[in-house]
Amino acid sequence: MESKMLVTPVQSSKRFTNKAYMSRNYLNLFQSEKNPSPSCFSFGSPKFYGRINGLLVLSLCEDSSLMENQIALNEEQCAFAKTEIGNELTVERFEVNGNAEKIEELDVDLDILNYPEGKMVNAKHLVKELKKSFCGQMMHEDQTVQFRYGKFSGTFKVNRIILASNGARTSQGMLHKMTKVLFLSENIRFFNQAVLTRRIFLRSMNLSEVERELMTLGLGGMSKIFRKIYERVLTTRTLDLELCQKLNQSHVKGILLFGPPGNGKTLLAKTIAKILYAKEFEVVDGPQVLSSWFGGTEARLRALFDKAREDNTRYGEQSGLHIIIFDELDSIARKRGITPGETATDRIVSQLLTMINGVEDLNNILIIGTTNKKELIDEALLRPGRLLPIEVGLPDEEARLNILRVHTEPYERRGYFQDVDLREIANMTDAFSGADLAGVVNTAFSDALGRTNSNDGIIHESQTRIYQNDFIHGVREICRANQPTEDEDWDALV
Repeated sequence: MESKMLVTPVQSSKRFTNKAYMSRNYLNLFQSEKNPSPSCFSFGSPKFYGRINGLLVLSLCEDSSLMENQIALNEEQCAFAKTEIGNELTVERFEVNGNAEKIEELDVDLDILNYPEGKMVNAKHLVKELKKSFCGQMMHEDQTVQFRYGKFSGTFKVNRIILASNGARTSQGMLHKMTKVLFLSENIRFFNQAVLTRRIFLRSMNLSEVERELMTLGLGGMSKIFRKIYERVLTTRTLDLELCQKLNQSHVKGILLFGPPGNGKTLLAKTIAKILYAKEFEVVDGPQVLSSWFGGTEARLRALFDKAREDNTRYGEQSGLHIIIFDELDSIARKRGITPGETATDRIVSQLLTMINGVEDLNNILIIGTTNKKELIDEALLRPGRLLPIEVGLPDEEARLNILRVHTEPYERRGYFQDVDLREIANMTDAFSGADLAGVVNTAFSDALGRTNSNDGIIHESQTRIYQNDFIHGVREICRANQPTEDEDWDALV
């Protein structure tokens, strides 16, 4: 059911509850037997949930001072629901059962607005109070919630919601007593204990089944490389800050992915950036950084690190991770001193080194560079603690099989496969790159489509079938492109 209601301001004593208020008669319209009783509520108390303007799900409570068609909201609720005091809006009953999943982790930006002079907030106690106050309520990504903690009051903005059921990021969920609440705050001076986010991955990763996890992200044959990156580069970032300081541990600032073209270096870099718990990553093509103006390239490099520096100044060790991907790093970071005098290349490398390990040591950055020519990179960038060289070479047979599985998964899922043995194809494609294997799959699919093409040029998808011979033909085509030879030699090759 859906009701039209008039927005009125909530009473000041109720503005920090994050609930909407209405008269008893209207409230009864939104009660549902399907809505369970969250464990943090008293047993047997009825639960009411309403979706405001189709955007914001709120817990509903009674306010006897309100007229029949009125709903009381605070300013933040109005803003998220795209309405204002005095406007009319729609409220529909929200069935929690089947529509609300529990939140495993709630990450928020917290802002203290009103505070008693000279008083401090116990961060751990604040987290407990927030969970107690908002248990059983729906939270939405980008929603701002008003709260009160003793004599302190402020707001928190929801940055990320991670589900308890599958560890995936979502746009909304229900906060419960087991939810982990993690926050960043500009007002760190108010806290006598820090609640630091030490999460590495955006969603839960099963490191014992890395290959399967990566394949779900469209990346096959990279499990060994990913494990090495995790062990050598990421593990220190999981340590508790205090322990990290006691052990005098510093983070590796980045990775250099090197190897022959077509083996997925750039794809791997972007995948790493996507699955890490980090700010929005930036991808920079090396040549795009270059400027014809004197000092222009160095200025562009410095600008890439501006957000990381700002966060480091505001949040300190609580700052989120910033990832910068330099594709074709060799175009801007070549060896210095090859020609007499200081060249533009020398200045660029010096600037990059300053940003990585300069006076202002940034622990909130991770640089991922890619290159086909590691031997051209200035050696100073590859010293311990800076960019760790990781080779991305030609895939072995098992890796080739997984790459083929990734590329063929959409076709197999739609029922196109007919008597296909991918392991045989993986066995006969020694020295093929990831790009070559993608070409094999594309050729096989093109052959299959060609057989279903009618005289009028219409493709009949329901008749599409991909056979083993289509893949073998794809292998032959890639061999011809890579190693031109006489036609009679192909039977010996595949």
